[in-house]
Amino acid sequence: MDDILKLMIVDDEPINVLLLEEIAKEMGHTPISFLKPKEALEWANENSVDLILVDFNMPGMNGLDLLKEIKLFHPDIMSIMITANIDNGLKLEALKMGVNDFLTKPLSTAEFQLRLQNIIH
Repeated sequence: MDDILKLMIVDDEPINVLLLEEIAKEMGHTPISFLKPKEALEWANENSVDLILVDFNMPGMNGLDLLKEIKLFHPDIMSIMITANIDNGLKLEALKMGVNDFLTKPLSTAEFQLRLQNIIH
């Protein structure tokens, strides 16, 4: 995998999107961000990214449902699920779907950087 990633960030909280964009850019990656999962899905149907960072709890469509839809077009896409509290049932369902990693809220710059580095290498 290339060391520079094209990232899709989907979170309904603008402060989280801004933080993740800033960190991604500092690391040399290219973020494409969405506050609404339906808009992210429409974009993903016609475009591709290397990795999706997706919040689990969003209005209209949760992160797992969004990933299921995107994986219809991009079955091998990597993903990191963002959530404040991850219960074992949700984690197991996400792992079965192919989620590569989890990022917990409140977001930590150092944790996000490490998770991206682990996915790259």
